[in-house]
Amino acid sequence: MERWRFIDAGAREAPEFFGRMPILAATVATGGPQIMMTGMFGRGHFQIGWFEDIDAVMDLDAARAERIEVFRRPVWGGGTAFYDTNASALLSFFIHADAFPNLDAALEHFRPVMRRALDDLGLQEAKFEGSSDIRWNGRKLGTLIAQAAPTAKVGFANVKAKKLVRAGVELNGDVIARAFVAGDMHVSPPESMDNVAVALDGASITDRDDLVARVKKVFETIEQPDEAAGITAEDVVETVLLAVSKAR
Repeated sequence: MERWRFIDAGAREAPEFFGRMPILAATVATGGPQIMMTGMFGRGHFQIGWFEDIDAVMDLDAARAERIEVFRRPVWGGGTAFYDTNASALLSFFIHADAFPNLDAALEHFRPVMRRALDDLGLQEAKFEGSSDIRWNGRKLGTLIAQAAPTAKVGFANVKAKKLVRAGVELNGDVIARAFVAGDMHVSPPESMDNVAVALDGASITDRDDLVARVKKVFETIEQPDEAAGITAEDVVETVLLAVSKAR
């Protein structure tokens, strides 16, 4: 039987809780024992999602006046408000990459653990919807999610142009192996930003002119309702190169 390491993190503020995750994941990825960690958030706060424009969803001056922490989560998901320090429980599993054939199999394996926790809390009526949502009478209680740690150099970045632009890159040397581009911009057709990301695959990060040309070619097929408040190909490339700098 494989040895596991158990950590009771106790009450921690969100930046500290999320900040320790990549450290623990690295110990597992380099051959250390698999880890189960429990904990809770040490005080109420707002978490901003990956793609949300903080200025559009939060009044930061009001939050500061009320001494409410605002934190952009560095991993999965959208925004969430945690009002009560004792109202959220977190169970985290850090497992070896070859423990399961895929993320769905990992979710199925750990679902009974979450089911038992819900039952012990008297939430027998709570149900799993899809692969991640846990809902009670239509209200979302939480999530059961899985995320694979990247083995290549990966970086993410945000740039606030006229609209928020977010980009992520996976590098193979000086070449973009994979990319994604998103944000709070309004463009048509819906797959426009996905097409931009595909166009960046295989591009050299040392050739800015080529990056801009690739994005501009896709932008020729994109319609933005208000050009004055839209984004440009240069905005996208600026965000991509910032993500590249973080990956390196």
